[in-house]
Amino acid sequence: MTVSYADLPSLLHDASLSEFHWDRSLSEMRLEFADCLRQTGEAEDLEHTTLLLSGVRAIAAYEPLPRLLDGKKPESNRALLTERDLSWTNQGAISFTLNSRRAQFELESTDRRDWLHGTVEEAEGCRFNFHMSTIKGHLFVACETIECRSGGSELSLETWAEECGQWWDAWKQYWQRGEGGNAQFDTTIPVSAEPPAENPHPIPQRTACVLKGDAPPDLVAPILDYHEGHIDGNWSRMSRAWPDFDKSPENQAANMHARLENGPWVYLRRIDSWWIEGAMAYLQVRGVEHRPDAREGSPQNLETVIGYELRRFENGWIIWNLSQGWVQYGSASALSERETWHDEWNLDHGAPPPNDTPRSKTSPDATSDSAGQMPLPNAGHSPETAKIAAAALVTIGITLGIFAILLCLAFG
Repeated sequence: MTVSYADLPSLLHDASLSEFHWDRSLSEMRLEFADCLRQTGEAEDLEHTTLLLSGVRAIAAYEPLPRLLDGKKPESNRALLTERDLSWTNQGAISFTLNSRRAQFELESTDRRDWLHGTVEEAEGCRFNFHMSTIKGHLFVACETIECRSGGSELSLETWAEECGQWWDAWKQYWQRGEGGNAQFDTTIPVSAEPPAENPHPIPQRTACVLKGDAPPDLVAPILDYHEGHIDGNWSRMSRAWPDFDKSPENQAANMHARLENGPWVYLRRIDSWWIEGAMAYLQVRGVEHRPDAREGSPQNLETVIGYELRRFENGWIIWNLSQGWVQYGSASALSERETWHDEWNLDHGAPPPNDTPRSKTSPDATSDSAGQMPLPNAGHSPETAKIAAAALVTIGITLGIFAILLCLAFG
């Protein structure tokens, strides 16, 4: 098994940061993790794992540019971390990346950044760029070495990966047996989704984007590239509009091809609103989502509203995130008057189509490919665990319901 430090984020899936300590005199940072998914055979879970970051050249506290809520920039007055905050315990789950170009871009894009140790120049050229987000804030650490330990002994990446694999094997067997009673198994759900169904219908041969509005051309450019590229099957053009900094352009294009080849397709017809503030921007567009409905045997056309978050990159803009709603489902507002394109596509503002569920999408990490969602280009899937994950979700729901009843009985 070939394992590298690039696998650390997946090895720390669902881990909790139980202790964190920075020693300036040694230029070392120690992170103790609990709830690591490690197991050896039938033995007890091996939960506690330590990462020792040595040769720390620079540390920065920062707050990334905020995610938008309904197209509005939320107010954030949270104070940045200070050096006094670099020793704590029981911080719970964290988000963690290693040598992530996306995380590095977020660090460089924000104006809320404070160097607690070293400088940006000293951070350049370090072997490891370590980003983590906790309930206290975001932290960047540039260091030269990372050592993994468990129980006071060195833990090789290969051993860790093998123990993690054994844990997931036990997890699958647990759910297949349907036993219940293991808290960690009951609350651990892998990312999963069914693969997209094949499309038996041709793509409507209509102009992808006929956008009316006064938004600057450079702001509209990535939206045109993304949707026109989708209609034309130009995956490289799409990947340039919505890049994944942690993938090569070729891999991102291949990922988009696999995820979006069979639709749904969006035909944009109107710009509702837009704004620009520094390195971030927002563009809300409206149009038609054409769904090839393999279940019903006939396609569907729905009026959709998409809000694009954009980031300034090099000499233009790129798509960073999106949120999407549908007028027929009530998750997006209708225009006060019908326009020509409504009639051209036979759009109905009445009840949603049969056998469909109203929904909206806001997360850039969503992985569902169900009929009510346009698949996102960066979403991963694991079909072999989808059924197990669904059973796990049902069990969690039942457990929470029982817990709520007990609380009511206890406190009357």
